[in-house]
Amino acid sequence: MKPYLIGVTGNIASGKSVVLQYLENAGALTIDADLIAQDSYLPGNPAWRPILDRFGEDLLRADGQINRSRLGRTVFSDPQALTDLEHIVHPYVFERINALYHSAGTPIVVVEAIKLLETDLANACDEIWTVSAPVEARVQRLIETRGLSEKDARLRVASQSPEEDKICRSQRVISTAGSFQDVYNQVAEHLADILSRNHLKFDYREPWLPLHPEKFNMVLPKLHNAMPNMVALEDIYRLLSRTNLLTDHATIVLFNHHHHLTLLRRSIPFNLEFETKQSILTELNRQASLHQCAALIVNQLWLTKTEAKRLGFEPGDYPLKGSESLIYQEVLRRQGLLPGEVYRKAF
Repeated sequence: MKPYLIGVTGNIASGKSVVLQYLENAGALTIDADLIAQDSYLPGNPAWRPILDRFGEDLLRADGQINRSRLGRTVFSDPQALTDLEHIVHPYVFERINALYHSAGTPIVVVEAIKLLETDLANACDEIWTVSAPVEARVQRLIETRGLSEKDARLRVASQSPEEDKICRSQRVISTAGSFQDVYNQVAEHLADILSRNHLKFDYREPWLPLHPEKFNMVLPKLHNAMPNMVALEDIYRLLSRTNLLTDHATIVLFNHHHHLTLLRRSIPFNLEFETKQSILTELNRQASLHQCAALIVNQLWLTKTEAKRLGFEPGDYPLKGSESLIYQEVLRRQGLLPGEVYRKAF
């Protein structure tokens, strides 16, 4: 049976990544078309040379990568340049999405793309969700989260079609104008309806289960002890908007899927018996497989060298080739880690 395909779209900084993360926490395979496009820009990947041929060698950084910020300033101020970039990148993106969808092991697959409705991908979706937010909120998010100037933020917002055009062609609309709890509840309600209508269910495996709101009060003290900024239920909804969370009631596990890599962020409590670590990693191996990730990464502070070897991990600074190495280093950098500070297990 083919997975149910949800297409998520919305204009820049509307909150699509939050909706995507909530769906991933529930058990869906999520595909970020923008990340796939970014992969294509890396040296040796399909779009790298055509982009340089079209937009110039001065886009190259010292490490051989394309300066995406400079490219963005070029294409967001020139509609024809943006169209040319899309013609270069989109074929690779669609090919990759198609491969991920047909290899999916989850009942629901979600693909997020700003230009979803302008492509043939929309026709393949069982339904479309549009994520909506006020213009001023989107401008402020771009300034705060991406470090853009107000001028650049407004330029990017203005370069896109009105969100009303997307809403008119969507089956469901998620507003991110309110709290994280409000967004979570909208996603949960729509997802429950899809599961019920299509007789679908996610494959959860005891003892590691997703955290649902009825358990929030129970785990909040434990989260607060480990992360003092976690003081209210809204903080849990915010946490779930940026990370995956599983719990067996005694232990909380935070992890993420980034660029074909699964990264264990932390466990609460941090110090665990070997058998508990083994149980966690068995489940994360399964999660990595469901999300078609190529490797599992854990902090060396969490596993001893003996435990790592016993569980099939290698030192994280073992060399990788080409774009795979660049993606790996970028994922670690975003978590404040170096390759020599982690263990890695390839699948």
